[in-house]
Amino acid sequence: MAIFTDNDILTILRDQNPWWVSGQVNPAVEKPFHRGEYYEASRVFFHEIRRFPVLSGLRRVGKSCILYQMIGDLLRSGVPPIKIIYISLDTEVLTEAGLLHSLHLYRSTLNNDQEFYLFADEVQKDADWASVLKHIYDAFPLSRAAATGSASGKIEDKYHETGEGRLHLIKVPTLSFYEYCILKGVKVPEIKTEDLFSLHLLSKAEQASDMIKLSDLLSDMYSYLHMGGFPEYVNISPKDENYALSLIAENVINKVIYTDLAHENINPIQLKRVFTYLCNMTSNQLNIGEMCNQLGGMSPITVEKYLGILENANLIYRSWPVRQDGKKALKAQAKVYIADAGIREAIICGLHAKDDPVQLGYAVESAAFKHTVDYCRVKDLTWYAGYLRCQANQKRTGNEVDIAVCNGQGIFQLVESKFRSRSPVKDTDLIVKAALQDRPGYVITKDPDDFGPELRENVSIYRIPAVAYLFINGKMQHMCNNAALKTD
Repeated sequence: MAIFTDNDILTILRDQNPWWVSGQVNPAVEKPFHRGEYYEASRVFFHEIRRFPVLSGLRRVGKSCILYQMIGDLLRSGVPPIKIIYISLDTEVLTEAGLLHSLHLYRSTLNNDQEFYLFADEVQKDADWASVLKHIYDAFPLSRAAATGSASGKIEDKYHETGEGRLHLIKVPTLSFYEYCILKGVKVPEIKTEDLFSLHLLSKAEQASDMIKLSDLLSDMYSYLHMGGFPEYVNISPKDENYALSLIAENVINKVIYTDLAHENINPIQLKRVFTYLCNMTSNQLNIGEMCNQLGGMSPITVEKYLGILENANLIYRSWPVRQDGKKALKAQAKVYIADAGIREAIICGLHAKDDPVQLGYAVESAAFKHTVDYCRVKDLTWYAGYLRCQANQKRTGNEVDIAVCNGQGIFQLVESKFRSRSPVKDTDLIVKAALQDRPGYVITKDPDDFGPELRENVSIYRIPAVAYLFINGKMQHMCNNAALKTD
């Protein structure tokens, strides 16, 4: 006997789809600001080559908002409201009913037309969600669908198992610093720079003008490095910061570990300990043997498994070393980065002072790597980021470069994070020794006036303030998605 009746299910569906009566999406859920991933999802959803976008990412990063914005677009384009169905499986009634039965009730009682638009939220709670989308794709050629999921590993497994060719997977990270500023209502400076990695080619006057304008964002950058990029906490007041961090711990971290990953063969207490350990190790190379000892003798196999689960769940990034030809190195240790400053702070809240220079250095490097990886993801499928380390026969002084941006031809850009006032770069540092011939290595600095080229014997480096690196990188990522929509 079913726990809930069909009338119960229809009641929840009517509550979730108020536009069936009002004809419009509630402005409280259809936010005016559009994330970069909205543009990618819209491009895929409305493209004449039919595919269904699937948004994958942490809870509270704005995936549902993107669905509501797309629903609003359909309504404004003249699609009858009854043809648009939103199903959130983040309710007990619809989780129990399942996506297929909920859709069947909608079609049998409200709209039996061959054309409908399905927006399915938190689909990881239905083991057959990918098969349902495949069925819609095959059986209803006039219809379209989009979905979101929070347990990314589970989403990606189903995508590769069932949906390739029909579905298009889109990763939704936390906000970039650029998006954070827009959402916060900060007056965004108009700058000359359009390409972060060509900044050094501008005239000295243009560089100085951009850096002066971007220095106005310095206090906002520190807030971002403390609270992270979760949209609903962007405008939180300072007195509520600790409360907001507790909500991140509860609604993001704990729900991922204890709810979204419940299908995995895990010990959630062990997994939480591994994640806590990583929060203290962000921006550092992982020594698995030492990590196992610190965690009370946990086996390397278990640790490796948990690292993969946390990465798939979008809680961490792993950076792998690359060779000087840009290819990935073998048998190497990864560096780990917590995926968002707010996530890390929610775990270690109060452990370090806000102005601790060591912790700020870790936060900046983590944010720089996150921004670079997220940009590579939308720039081109051949682009990726890792780190460069000394070859075995080289002198091991300054023996790695924090970020190596690679494309199909090899290393495209080297980036070193040195978030200290006037931090020097030695001639023996790898950012100098491994310098590219066609562009200077970038060195991320602390002070907004610490910018510009530094000439060495045969090469040069370019010093760029962290506020500029993060803002311009985030803007490039956002504009890349936006431009892709406009060109289709």
